[in-house]
Amino acid sequence: MTADDFFTGPGAYDEVTFPSGTGGRPFAAITMVMTADGAITPPTSDYPRAGGREDQQTYRRLRIHFDAVLRGAKTVGINLDRNLMNPTIVQARRELGHDAPPLMAIVTNSGRVDPAGAMFQYARYPLQPLVFMPEAAMPPAGLADVAEIVRLGRDAVDLAAVYAHLGNEHGVRRLVCEGGPTLNHAVIARGLADDYLLTVSPLIYGESRPRTAVEGAEPYRADRLPDLRLLETQTTGGHVFLRYRLAGSPFREGSE
Repeated sequence: MTADDFFTGPGAYDEVTFPSGTGGRPFAAITMVMTADGAITPPTSDYPRAGGREDQQTYRRLRIHFDAVLRGAKTVGINLDRNLMNPTIVQARRELGHDAPPLMAIVTNSGRVDPAGAMFQYARYPLQPLVFMPEAAMPPAGLADVAEIVRLGRDAVDLAAVYAHLGNEHGVRRLVCEGGPTLNHAVIARGLADDYLLTVSPLIYGESRPRTAVEGAEPYRADRLPDLRLLETQTTGGHVFLRYRLAGSPFREGSE
């Protein structure tokens, strides 16, 4: 199997119709994969990745539904030409009424985003990535040459303002957050996550303290834990795909 085969599907969410948000508040889904013992990354590069073929297909094809992809500053190693301009993905988006690829957006509180990252080395992807940072952040030289820098917030990025900017300035109505764990924690904490799409793969690494899908400086308060409602379960090739709706989401199942 080649890397291109991961785009052909089927993906677990190919037939799902996700809700459409508004300019001020796009619908937002978080997508993550973990092993059966809860790890999202392997101990070293000698180990297989957390998700297998079925997860990789679903992860890549999930983007056909969304207007923008949101990522943390440590996740700029994505090849936009290969992942967002793959002919199969482009055609699948057209069939859903999307003529353009999803907009790529990065969130960073520090401003430390490598302008030489793979994300900024594209030839066919037609959109300039956005990098959201607070006023206090100091971006490296050269970042403004490869990305549009948007400052929202004083000392930390105002995530609600990020959503509003994407919706009002770029027409984003559906947004997928691809991590990492600290961005997931912040999005959930601020009530800005609607669906939580979790893949459990048939692997166990056995680490004592593995990296998990949602991590913050402090855990959520015991009396304010996020409440998830299971919407859907699928099983393919030993992988279990779980789709949850956050209890505080303004969107209801079946809404569009």
